[in-house]
Amino acid sequence: MRPAAAFGLVPALAGFLVLLGVVSGIDLVNGAVTVDRVVSHGIIVAGFVLLIAVHRQHRENSGPSPAAHDPADDDQTRTSGQHALARPQPRTRRTFRTLFGRDAA
Repeated sequence: MRPAAAFGLVPALAGFLVLLGVVSGIDLVNGAVTVDRVVSHGIIVAGFVLLIAVHRQHRENSGPSPAAHDPADDDQTRTSGQHALARPQPRTRRTFRTLFGRDAA
């Protein structure tokens, strides 16, 4: 639902995967676990790969949509002879108050 925010989990999940890999490798070499048990952790690796894929797709698609294009801006740049730089709109943070109103508490 929020791929930009979900990408913040990458460092923590990457650290966890490294630690899990080291511990699982040691346990596997010592015979404390079976190969099936170590392979069962693959779902976490798959989740990490999907998280990276979602972030890359979000980054590629985060440009302005064609519907957001204002033809009036084209007229101004043609008459002035200068190229106007698009200013990004400030993003509003979603908080409890903005989602549910100020009286909900």
